[in-house]
Amino acid sequence: MTAAPHPLVSAAHALADDLLAPNAARVDQEGVPASHIEAVRRSGLLGVSAPKEYGGADAPDSVAREIQEILAGACCSTWFVQTQHHTPVRLLAKSELPVRERLLGPLASGGLMAGIAYAHVRAFPRVPVRATTERDGWRFEGTVPWYTGWGLNDVMLLAGV
Repeated sequence: MTAAPHPLVSAAHALADDLLAPNAARVDQEGVPASHIEAVRRSGLLGVSAPKEYGGADAPDSVAREIQEILAGACCSTWFVQTQHHTPVRLLAKSELPVRERLLGPLASGGLMAGIAYAHVRAFPRVPVRATTERDGWRFEGTVPWYTGWGLNDVMLLAGV
C-alpha cells in the first residue's frame, strides 16, 4: 500500500496537467502570463516551505522538491519565475529581522510573489550593484543586469556588493 501524496503535490499535478503543460510551448514563445502566476498563487504552492504560523505548509524538503520537479516538467518558464519566490521565503523563515513579520505571511499565502536579483554578485570584481549602509537601512546603486520576474513579482530580494 502506498501513502497518499501530500495535498500540495496533488495541487501541483493538477496545475501542471490542467494549465501549465498544455500551454508550455506558447509560454516559451510569448512569456509567462500573469494568469499563470495567479494560478500558482491560488494553488497554495508558494507557502510549501513556509512555517505554519505564517500560513505556510511547513512541508518536508522532499515535498518541496517533488513540487518543483512537477512544475519544471510541465512549463519550465513558469517554474523558473515561481521557484525564485522560495528563496526569500526560506530566508525570512530563518530571519529575526522585523521584515519577517511584515512579509512572511503574505509571501506564504500567495498574497505577495517574490523574485530574486542577485546573480550579478558573481561578476566580482565588477560591481553592477553596490550596497552601502545608511542610518535607516541600505542604499542600492547600479543596474541589475537580469531579473526574471519583472512585471510578475510584487517584491524582490536584491543583493549588492
